[in-house]
Amino acid sequence: MLLCVCVVVCCSCHFSADTYNHRGIEKYRAGKYQEAITEYDKALAIKPGYADVYYNRGNAEYITEDYAAAMKDFDKAISLNPEMWRAYYNRGHIKFKQEYYMGAVADFDKALQVNPEDTDAATILNTGYVIRGAAKYKMGDAQGAITDFNKALARDPNNMEVCYNRGVIKFEQQDYAGANADFNRVIAANPGYGIAYYYRGMIKIAAGQGDSACIDLHMAAARGVTEAEGTIKRYCK
Repeated sequence: MLLCVCVVVCCSCHFSADTYNHRGIEKYRAGKYQEAITEYDKALAIKPGYADVYYNRGNAEYITEDYAAAMKDFDKAISLNPEMWRAYYNRGHIKFKQEYYMGAVADFDKALQVNPEDTDAATILNTGYVIRGAAKYKMGDAQGAITDFNKALARDPNNMEVCYNRGVIKFEQQDYAGANADFNRVIAANPGYGIAYYYRGMIKIAAGQGDSACIDLHMAAARGVTEAEGTIKRYCK
């Protein structure tokens, strides 16, 4: 999820650079990303130290999947304005996509140090906890991932995807009670979430609750979870 572009209104001698920036923003919002990049190029030709334009151009490059160029622009924006949390946030997305998880965690750490009061920013940063948690999980830091997912769920209790992922990590850590609570919560919110039935069934098998486990496994299979079929053959009559 990329953030909105930065809008800066200036009536000083850099008006032309601001004009090109605003034209770029209009092109970006219209989905004309290459044209937006051209406008941002013109702005930077006039004002090479314009941090917001580097950030805005980086957004357009990200959308067009030119991640190398976007990374350079976010780097430049940060070098010009080290407090630009949006640039850290978006750069963290790129690093996560490139499987550079340690770098992604560092960028989300920096972005999350900022605590904007406006609701939109807080909502965006909440996604930072989710992605940082996923990066920590990829690095083998299961508890760190759970901690970030806890923070995300405290801010958005209805995010069942995060709740499910937290349950999977708890399951892998053999915290079956915690995992079961998460899967129960997911199923209560979304009875069609088949894979949650599968994991809950596996917990019940581990607890010796075969009949109840088989009910969950059949529910999972009925919802298209193919791995449940082999488990049913093995454990269910």
